[in-house]
Amino acid sequence: MVKYWRENGIDVVLYLDDCFGMCTDKSKCIEDSNFVKKSLEDAGFLINEGKSFFSPVQSLEWLVSVIGRFPKITARTLAQVVGRIISMAPVIGNVARIMTKFCYMAIECRTEWDKWLLFPCPYKVLSELHFWLDNITSLNIKLLDHYSKSHVVIYSDASGIGSGAY
Repeated sequence: MVKYWRENGIDVVLYLDDCFGMCTDKSKCIEDSNFVKKSLEDAGFLINEGKSFFSPVQSLEWLVSVIGRFPKITARTLAQVVGRIISMAPVIGNVARIMTKFCYMAIECRTEWDKWLLFPCPYKVLSELHFWLDNITSLNIKLLDHYSKSHVVIYSDASGIGSGAY
């Protein structure tokens, strides 16, 4: 679906079942949103209307939720955000690891997963999170269609009545 949307000029970011699109003006955003919704329905997807937003908004709770609560954030919440970023490494490249190192340091300084974090370098963590908010769309450009399926040939000395292994 993402490939189809992007071929039709729609800028989207997808993570599992969460997707959001970006546009420069409201009318284009409404047009793109209607296109995405219709293509999902045409493909047979059931849309959870209670959790879905198909009208333009200025901010979205994806990575923004972490920034809004800074520095009062739990290790679990920060780890969820960093996990989303790292999961996109095949598309955005090594910058996913480079630009999350201070977030990882903050997570590793935790005393418990659900207590507020005490950051060793709060401005660097905030800087990394702002980097992702500002650059996620420009980094999301690597095409994955050049990857091919693995070709594996397995040889065995097993016979029709028995086998051996080491």
